[in-house]
Amino acid sequence: MENALDAEKATLFLIAFTALWILMCIAFSMWGGWSQLTDRYRGTLSKAKAKWRFESASMRRMAAYPGCLKFSVGREGLGISILFLFRVGHPPLLIPWTDITTHTSESRIIKKVRLEFAKEPNVPLTISLKLARRIRDASTAYWNSNFV
Repeated sequence: MENALDAEKATLFLIAFTALWILMCIAFSMWGGWSQLTDRYRGTLSKAKAKWRFESASMRRMAAYPGCLKFSVGREGLGISILFLFRVGHPPLLIPWTDITTHTSESRIIKKVRLEFAKEPNVPLTISLKLARRIRDASTAYWNSNFV
């Protein structure tokens, strides 16, 4: 009898945890703006020239994605996706090079590059200068960027 109660509690916990996880991923996507970018830029690259995994970025309203993003460069544009565990509410993005503009910003310690997108200008994506340079260097045939 006691084992049956323990199994039932464990099952209920797993159901509740999974439901909460899904709700949190969807809410975070809406809060930071990923869901708005999905409306305009949902897609994947047909062939990636370069990829960087476990990268970080931030979006509006201080929504941070630390070490859970993958950036890909291809002829069609910049691909951005998230680790499988956080994929709910975060489908892969494919942003055409012509829709991306950059702005460099500096804090006292860290230099960053803010990417803005033509179809969703109120949803910027901020990445490290190091990652921005790697993207720029891999995409010179496709993209003219204006940061150092």
